[in-house]
Amino acid sequence: NVSDRPLKYIRNFPDCDFDVTVLDANGMKPPDTEHGRMVHQTPCSALSISHFGASLKRNGYNVDHIAVNDLYDMTRPGKYTIQVQKQLGSDIVKSNIITVTVTE
Repeated sequence: NVSDRPLKYIRNFPDCDFDVTVLDANGMKPPDTEHGRMVHQTPCSALSISHFGASLKRNGYNVDHIAVNDLYDMTRPGKYTIQVQKQLGSDIVKSNIITVTVTE
């Protein structure tokens, strides 16, 4: 948290908590996996066992793990860009954009 105040947010299931954008080299979204379809088509409240309020202190950080290839079919060789974002109250926090290369 590089802001000048604590950020309050709801913690949930990481696949639901974050909006993951994956684009191939042509700027197209790869197909969802079966798990990805479930996550993208089901309200988060139905997927999560529990959710709770949390606060991220100024200069604090949080670590979550998302297996992007569980959400999107990235089996085709090529370059993909990935960016993750999360809404924290009225703020939207975005990651840096990374590029990954899938080879055969």
